[in-house]
This record gives sequence, C-alpha cells and structure tokens, in this order.
Amino acid sequence: MKGKQADAPVPDADAADMASAAGLRDRARAVRAVLGTALANPELRRLGSAYALCCVAEMAIWIVLLIYAYDRGGAATASSMVLVQLLPCIALGPVLGALADVYDAQRILVLGTSLQFASMSAVALAVYWQAPLWLVFALAPLTALSITVTRPTQAALFPPSCGPPTS
Repeated sequence: MKGKQADAPVPDADAADMASAAGLRDRARAVRAVLGTALANPELRRLGSAYALCCVAEMAIWIVLLIYAYDRGGAATASSMVLVQLLPCIALGPVLGALADVYDAQRILVLGTSLQFASMSAVALAVYWQAPLWLVFALAPLTALSITVTRPTQAALFPPSCGPPTS
C-alpha cells in the first residue's frame, strides 16, 4: 500500500504557481478594465465619490459617539448609544429607505446628504463643547436616520448611472 502512494505522481509546484500567476494577471487586467470604464463615467464617478465620503463620515461618527459614550459612562453607556442609534433605524428604515422609490431620487439624495451633514455637525459640536450626555444621546439617532435615507437612495441611483450594458 505504501508503495502505491509513493509511486503517485507529484504535481509540479512550479507549473501550479505559473498557472495561478497567469490567472491572477488575467483577473487584475479584468478589474483594471472595469475600473477604467467606471471611472470614465462622470456620473458614476460622482456617485462613487459621494458614497465613499458617506462611508467615511458614517464610520467616523460611530467611532466618535462610542468613544464619547464610553468615556462618559463605560461599556453600558456605549451599549446604550448603539441602541439609541439603531432602534429608530430599525423602526423607520423601511419607510425612509423607500423615499427614493416614491420621490425623485436625486432630490432625496441631496436632502439626505444635507441632513447627514447637519446632524453630524451638530453631534461633532456637541461632543467638542462637552455638551450634556442627554443632548448627544438626543442628536445621535438623527445621524443614523440620515444615513438610512442616503444609503438606499445611492443604491437606487446606481443602475441608471451605469447606462445600458455594452457587449
């Protein structure tokens, strides 16, 4: 039995490495082509930039709020901050997410982004000025709700921005 296993051909490691390297090069070429096509579309480029900035702002405000809440009252206060932000989004998310389906998506995106800017600015100023904890807790859901408006709207605007498929 051991002799049969020893006689089995061993795959050539160099050939496998070369095949995977060629596949990786082909994949990288395809990704570059898709990225080049996407970046050539100015509307898609603007939408992608807005999405990226919204993502950065969302992560930043979450970090600020959690650190602020933790500094003020520890893990229990930070956990409460999470709930204060998420529970309104759970309750109102389906309604706010459908706004782009009912109204003009571009206007909803402008409105949502403006609300996001205003609410995040208010939270940032409250944290900077060391406002009372209740005020920051009252402002925090507004940031999460404004994000709940912008994310689905960006998704609704994405397919029309791409244009018709090309062969």
